[in-house]
Amino acid sequence: MDVMSSRFKSFGFGSKRKTATPPNPAPANGATPSPPPGANSSSASLPMNNPNQLGRPPSYTYNAGGVGRPTSPMPPGQQLAHPPPPINTGVPYPQAAPPMAGPPQPPGYGGYPPHAPHVMQQQPISTYGRAHTGGELDATGRSKAQLIVGIDFGTTFSGVAFAFVTNTEAREDIITEWPGAGAHAKQKIPTVLYYDQYQKVVGWGPDIADALAPTGYPKQGVQKVEWFKLQLMLSGNTYIDPINLPPLPPGKSEIDVAADYLMKLRGAMRNQLQKTLGEVFNREERNIRYFLTVPAIWNDAGKAATRAAAIAAGFLRDENDNRLTLITEPEAAAMFCAKAGLLSLKIHDAILIVDCGGGTVDLIAYEVEEETPFTVAECTAGSGDSCGSTALNRNFSNILRAKIRKMKLPDGSRTAGRVYAKCIMDFENRIKADFRNNGQKWAVDVGIEADFPEAGIEEGYMTFTNEEILQCFEPVVNRILELVRNQIIAIQAQNRTLQNVLVVGGFGASEYLFQQIKLHVPPQFQSKVVRPMDSVSAIVKGAVTAGITERVVTSRVARRHYLMATLQPFKEGHHPEQYRVPSLDGKDRCKYTRQIFVQKGERVKIGEPVKVSFFRQVAPGATLMYEDILYACDEDVCPEYTKDPRIKEVVTLTSDLSRKNLEKDFERMDTPQGTFYRVYFDIYLTLDGSEFNAELVCQATLHLPPDLAAKARRVASGIQALGNIVRGAPVQLLRQAVQACVVAILPSTTGCSEKSTSCLQNSTIPALHRELGIQPVRLALDQRRAAFAVRIKGLDARHPLARRCAREAHTPPYITRLTRAAAQARTTRKEDEQVGFKRGRTKEQAAKNFKSWLQQREPLDLVVYTYGSQIVQPQRTVGAGWAICWGSNHLVVTTGNLPLSKAEVFDAEAVAALQGLKAATFSIQARQSGGGKSLGSQTNTSSQQIFAEFQEAVTAWQRRQRLPHTTQGMVVVKWVPGHAGVAGNVKADQEAKAAAARAATVPPPDGTKATLAYIRRQIKEKAGKQARTSRSIGLRIFPSGMQSLTSLYKEDILRESSHVSRSGSYTLAG
Repeated sequence: MDVMSSRFKSFGFGSKRKTATPPNPAPANGATPSPPPGANSSSASLPMNNPNQLGRPPSYTYNAGGVGRPTSPMPPGQQLAHPPPPINTGVPYPQAAPPMAGPPQPPGYGGYPPHAPHVMQQQPISTYGRAHTGGELDATGRSKAQLIVGIDFGTTFSGVAFAFVTNTEAREDIITEWPGAGAHAKQKIPTVLYYDQYQKVVGWGPDIADALAPTGYPKQGVQKVEWFKLQLMLSGNTYIDPINLPPLPPGKSEIDVAADYLMKLRGAMRNQLQKTLGEVFNREERNIRYFLTVPAIWNDAGKAATRAAAIAAGFLRDENDNRLTLITEPEAAAMFCAKAGLLSLKIHDAILIVDCGGGTVDLIAYEVEEETPFTVAECTAGSGDSCGSTALNRNFSNILRAKIRKMKLPDGSRTAGRVYAKCIMDFENRIKADFRNNGQKWAVDVGIEADFPEAGIEEGYMTFTNEEILQCFEPVVNRILELVRNQIIAIQAQNRTLQNVLVVGGFGASEYLFQQIKLHVPPQFQSKVVRPMDSVSAIVKGAVTAGITERVVTSRVARRHYLMATLQPFKEGHHPEQYRVPSLDGKDRCKYTRQIFVQKGERVKIGEPVKVSFFRQVAPGATLMYEDILYACDEDVCPEYTKDPRIKEVVTLTSDLSRKNLEKDFERMDTPQGTFYRVYFDIYLTLDGSEFNAELVCQATLHLPPDLAAKARRVASGIQALGNIVRGAPVQLLRQAVQACVVAILPSTTGCSEKSTSCLQNSTIPALHRELGIQPVRLALDQRRAAFAVRIKGLDARHPLARRCAREAHTPPYITRLTRAAAQARTTRKEDEQVGFKRGRTKEQAAKNFKSWLQQREPLDLVVYTYGSQIVQPQRTVGAGWAICWGSNHLVVTTGNLPLSKAEVFDAEAVAALQGLKAATFSIQARQSGGGKSLGSQTNTSSQQIFAEFQEAVTAWQRRQRLPHTTQGMVVVKWVPGHAGVAGNVKADQEAKAAAARAATVPPPDGTKATLAYIRRQIKEKAGKQARTSRSIGLRIFPSGMQSLTSLYKEDILRESSHVSRSGSYTLAG
């Protein structure tokens, strides 16, 4: 099996626009088109039905056991003899938002945002929920530590936090000491660079002393570059108009500039971590895991450009290094608020994160899936816009320019430049955060002696009225309010209860913005609008939390369609005539027909691959090198053909099968038109955090590694011998066979290998068969043996095999498989028999699965919870309890209990189930697994009468009057773990305990008969006690109480006592 992987996060994107000064040509990082194959090859792709496990081309649809969701069956299509021309991944995307005004000029130093006090945090990992895999031991037995770094790469300001994690604690901190910042502790530093005329960085962030002249302006030949993070979005060509962004240095792309800044940030971070952690940092540096935040509205191209910049900055060794995770800023904020205890939510409650940053505002609504551990899923598709605090700066710059022009100073005046720089700095540091629209006037010390009343400058101060500052805020805040209103409407349309609106981010610290959001949401939500005290650093701290704990977000809502081009049978009058093409089998096809992987608005599980299968028709002599393009579409309704300009290319998946042999590795097709071959492929699209990963798998002959191949041969040899094993397949051999099947059908990727290993360690064999679609070995052998027996019975009397079967004695033990097949009828063993290894699911997982099942019940269904409980002291008594729940709210409508004497919990469970069923049920939840199996059997597999009565009641229930939504057979027995917070289960437990307590105080009625389970336990306990007593003299004596046993249990008792010493004598009363 060949795997060709292509991850969106690994792609480099070159510059797609020119600066004012002609730059040097940037290297093209897009996919290089391969030369078109010859006339005897084909490269267009088609969807198909899933191939079978052996990689053979399917002639039918089957349910392939494997990864991801099942793919809908598609009609097998054919291919062109000539492929479509290769397409470059650099095609621009359409503009999705109106352009905004340009940045303030001339560029001056913007100062720092307000910051919260620096506090060291040290908390146990358990505080955060689910601990990450950092608590292991190294070879020396020491606690293995892990260093996690979170980076908030912002448009105007950036920050870095880190955590040192061991198996017992997680120490968090935020870096506040930066070069050039002096003694001032700053949690955030400016995202700004200064280049000289040779494109060398001479100043960055707070360290700008060498870049500025005494006047505060950049030195001669020095260019200030800011807001370059917004230009990374232009890799996807959405949201931002490049004309209104600051120019980039000549010869530098947006990725180059971002890489230069991140390299400086990384160097300062390394120096600070070395001072703080010392030897620990030197030891763990190569294993640091980075979590870098990105806006939620960014598309795949913008995220890929950010990853490319991080790789160029030296955070990763190469593109295959997976230590960098991109996390959306709202998700980081949600993790910070969850860890800080700011959220008090129940299942299905919704929270809305409003992340107001420097360049963008992101809004995402999350729905709570589980309270413990805390997990959420995206409730609606996220939204946002480029209406961050930089838009305020642009608006203020326009007002300030108009006031400075009233000073009527000559061009290039230093006085005008000083006034501009002072006002911009004061607006950034003071006015922006403190503005409240309360009529206040704002005086800024501009440092000049002359008065300019027409410009509002008197006594060295320039005054700005409340109305002027309001003009800066109003258009930006109004857009944010519109986004908030739309999200609340979408949440209400999902019938979710909105519990909190969390305002975070640097711009979120604005008091005016916070009060406007609170004022303009519906009245019932105004009290739910909150802002964390440390909202400025919430993003970077949440990024670190994402590394300490497992991901809180389990699924996302797709913001785009993801699709690829296929060939479909040509339909006259429906498909465009210009898209008609012939195929190798002589049938006409329609090219450029789209096949959608993921629909826009569809909820996609994180880490769960979405699979689509297709094949190519290849002529003999083809080069077997292909390119498949993955497309995306932002429209609500995706166009039918990939040539539509609204469908854009995302990534090219390249497959090189030149080392394969067409004749040996692929299916040969002989048709009247000639001979060709079919090559089968699978594409897996996986949402990993905030990025989609694409992997292309070619289904060819499976070449196993030597160790796995040797193991497979041993398993195959053992399977061949199963027919001679009278008692069936040994458990260990069966497990090995299933493991070989699992490894064979899963793609050979790291994630799938981990899933395979985890599945085999934690699941029973029958569960593996059901979930993976693998036929049990013994069932396959029984079917083959039965077919063989039928053939033998129908043989001619003169056939050699018939004479051999008649000649040999057909009595066990059988010498050969032939005689056994001829003599025995087909037999099957219980599919759910117990095997000697641990169960598949933890208690928490089982409870989660049951609650999910419970939510799918019809509103009028009745659910009966049963519980069997026992009391040991002062005497052993048991009680049966049941509780009947009804309706969507799962209300407990009635309860009952019954004390039992001379019985076991097994019996109490059955009695409770019977009584509950007689009270009219649709579902029965069994607490005890043994009783549940007997209750759910189609035939009476128990010797006890209680189970026969139960099955009779089931039959009567199925014939009674039903509601319209019910059907015959709606009596289901399921197991639910105890003490899992299920209301009905808790009530049944209480009733069972009360019955057991009552049985201990009330004597049993006369004539009470002991159940068989109770007698068996009594016999075993007495036998074991007698064995322990007589062990010293080497004598094994059974108690006289065994006389009451029937011969049915003699063999069982003998087997139970077979482990005792062979010395001494045995007495067994018949």
